[in-house]
Amino acid sequence: MKKVWFVGLLLGLAGCAGNEIAANPADVEVAYAETQCADPWLRPTNTSAIGYVADDTRATAILGYLKTNGVPSARDVRFQAPPPVGFNCQDCTCPSGRTIRVTISSVDLENARKIGFKRE
Repeated sequence: MKKVWFVGLLLGLAGCAGNEIAANPADVEVAYAETQCADPWLRPTNTSAIGYVADDTRATAILGYLKTNGVPSARDVRFQAPPPVGFNCQDCTCPSGRTIRVTISSVDLENARKIGFKRE
């Protein structure tokens, strides 16, 4: 009886292994080098500077910008920071040092490239 139970357990576990949701093979990851404050999704107005913006607000703005500019499949925004190093450039167009990574469908890759994202 123990052998039957054990075999049943193994078969049950083997059946679960095939039910995992796999990443869509048509998905690609694109990246963008974030600037201090010149990114098109969060531009300062003539009367006020951007100041600090939380990452969740920034991610929402990035997704909105991508979807408005022909990348409707954009999702899963991630921010990657490099190891800390001496950085002195504070101009708006200088890199912040962070890389923005977004998952998109490969059919949207050309539109993402047109607005500054690169395939990783």
